[in-house]
Amino acid sequence: LVGHAIHNDLKVLDIPHPPALIRDTSFFPGLRRALAAVSDRYDASQSPSLKNLCQYVLNLKIQTGEHCPVEDAASTMQLYVRYRGDWEAGLLFTSPVH
Repeated sequence: LVGHAIHNDLKVLDIPHPPALIRDTSFFPGLRRALAAVSDRYDASQSPSLKNLCQYVLNLKIQTGEHCPVEDAASTMQLYVRYRGDWEAGLLFTSPVH
């Protein structure tokens, strides 16, 4: 399940989902570092907004008018796809060995 601050949506909808299967762009350290590298106004310890991630990491302007959840979902997927290799490799590297 890919989303941005998706824990909020899951909580409101009362939908449980295995945390290991969630890819949340607001929490991924690789995206936080990427944003901090291109924006001197961002601290990598903060949770980034989707708008800032898209503007500075994807060079894509979103949320310029009325809120569009389809635009948010599509841009979140673009962020995930761009960092998928590093993201999934990091999960494999940090997963416990059985």
